[in-house]
Amino acid sequence: MCSLDSFVSSCVPRLTELRHHIHSHPELAFCEHATADHIIGFLKGLSHPPSTIVPHIGGTGFLAIFDFGQDGAERGKTVVFRSELDAVPVEELNKDMQHISTSSGVSHKCGHDGHMAILAGLALVLSDHYRPDSGRVVLLFQPAEETGAGANKMVDDKNSILEEIIADPATRIFALHNVPGFPVGSVVLPARTSFASASKGMHVKLEGCTCHASQPHNGHNPALAMCNIVQGLLAIPSLHVPYDQKAIVTIVGARLGDKSFGVSAGEAEVFATLRSTTDKGMNILTAKATSLVNGIASTYSLRPSIAYEDDFSATINHPSCIAQVRKAADECGLSIHDMDEAFPWSEDFGVFLKRVPGAMFGLGMGEEHQPLHGEYYDFPDKEMAHGIRMFASLMMDCLHSDA
Repeated sequence: MCSLDSFVSSCVPRLTELRHHIHSHPELAFCEHATADHIIGFLKGLSHPPSTIVPHIGGTGFLAIFDFGQDGAERGKTVVFRSELDAVPVEELNKDMQHISTSSGVSHKCGHDGHMAILAGLALVLSDHYRPDSGRVVLLFQPAEETGAGANKMVDDKNSILEEIIADPATRIFALHNVPGFPVGSVVLPARTSFASASKGMHVKLEGCTCHASQPHNGHNPALAMCNIVQGLLAIPSLHVPYDQKAIVTIVGARLGDKSFGVSAGEAEVFATLRSTTDKGMNILTAKATSLVNGIASTYSLRPSIAYEDDFSATINHPSCIAQVRKAADECGLSIHDMDEAFPWSEDFGVFLKRVPGAMFGLGMGEEHQPLHGEYYDFPDKEMAHGIRMFASLMMDCLHSDA
């Protein structure tokens, strides 16, 4: 039998074809029907396909389960590897690329097509190269990561098989995310357990009442309140959140009235993104932001409403699973890049990590590679091999570990 490295290298052309097809046909959150169907078709066509495929979990999500348990024997350990299915609402500008997106305004600019291909590559390993004597390997494909809703939707679906997997104390779960700006093939881990930040979008509406612009005292114009809210939100992290739970507020938009010079505005909106490296920090941000808006609105006799969207928990790795990632990187001959703190962006893999011990790591795409969500980004096909080898090493470690 050839080595794992040689086998994985031989799979890259087939996986490149798969990724290019997925890349050309991107689908947004909860609309990934064709994407899921195409991957399921690929998996069913393997020499030794998954023992079970469980579709329609949380909408378009699904599980591909390779069960190596022997009849009458204990099942053994379970290890889960997760990938996202969804694309982002970005127009692709790589016009010279043969596998350019065929969907206007939608593209795989976060590299989820590459993540899917890596899981498909692990399926090839399990089909044609390495067949464990016991245990269970689960490939979890989830919808709607970009909106922070997909993982929760899968868990909330109460699928009996997924619930059993999550409840099993022997289960471990892993995921990766490609990260431009880091050396090619490097494994990226923050110094602490927090891998990616908690975040949520805050939508503030302020309702006063209009009047003639020459007599603003007859109405309730929210202009000053809006400005005070913007300033106050920006100050919350430095005034109220402990340094070790690093937080930031970003104002992403604000709107006041209309272009009507005879009317004093009667309504306004503020849009802000709240972020913290911990859920505790996010709870502080949310409470202070809510209190701030309600207090300022009351001062100016306005009616406020607050809504939160795209709500992500912090992605907190488990220490023992971080050690497994480091061990796998060493076995694969990949360098480890230690970061001082968590990534500021968010990932809803944290939903699974609240229920199952596991870890997420970054995989370097190159220091000069196009940034995530950029119009010219494309996942580099040659980097799939590093991800497959890392997952294969983690799989073997989990299935054979005594812990």
